[in-house]
Amino acid sequence: MKNLWLIWVWIAALFFLNTAARAQVSQSHQDPYFEISSITNDVQDVYTEALTDETLEFARRDFQAKFAEAQGMQDATTGMNPPSADINPYAIAQILFNLWDIVLEGKPVVNLEVKNASALPVAANYNWSQLTGWRPERVVTSNLEVKNLLGMKTIAMHTAIKLMFGGGFKGRGMYIASARVVPSAVKVLNGYNLDVAVAVPSVTNVGREDDPNASIQLDITYKIWTRVKKTQWTDSFIVQGDGFMQNKKSAEVYFEAIDHVPAPPLPSPTPEEPAPTSKHV
Repeated sequence: MKNLWLIWVWIAALFFLNTAARAQVSQSHQDPYFEISSITNDVQDVYTEALTDETLEFARRDFQAKFAEAQGMQDATTGMNPPSADINPYAIAQILFNLWDIVLEGKPVVNLEVKNASALPVAANYNWSQLTGWRPERVVTSNLEVKNLLGMKTIAMHTAIKLMFGGGFKGRGMYIASARVVPSAVKVLNGYNLDVAVAVPSVTNVGREDDPNASIQLDITYKIWTRVKKTQWTDSFIVQGDGFMQNKKSAEVYFEAIDHVPAPPLPSPTPEEPAPTSKHV
């Protein structure tokens, strides 16, 4: 009888714990604190910033390091020999840009300033000094706000998309030295989480082969979750070497392209005359 009584007590305890756990889960699903009522991510401002020598130097080092990595080089500081004659020095260097995080679990990633994309000519790797004409950096800022059913602001973040553009090589082309996404003033309440990542799915030339206009697509993916709900979306932006900046989804233009006089076409190479053939009588 004693053992039977202990068994019944054990069963009752398990039933109580299970009921309490179910009630907690049910309550969390109905808790207005964890329910998202609205998400806004409105553009706040557009403006320009003067370039500094430090910013340009960082862009140079960053590009040469990525270019070296793409070419399988171990040391980017040694530089590279100029490309062979059959390579177009104005062509945009093909560099693979991976996904990088800018916010993880509600906190900005450390050393974020080293994360950016670029679209520069192959020649920039060995002759950076001949890249000239960089314009003041263009900036588009936005404010992310998430509110719950209680009207509380549970997530807030300020984001700036910065574009260093307009430089050309020997007077040709309009390239992008740096396109980056910088978060600040990130605030996340307890029970909420925020991840933000940037990807570059495409780097293209929307100009001529001998007078390129670089174009980069920046995809910013947001992930917000609580213990009861997860929300995710991606905003895409187009930035170009002529300074054009646009939200790809809404088609809203933040900056128009600057006036640019196209460089004259390069002269076609003179075909080599075939060597004379000897005739044998």
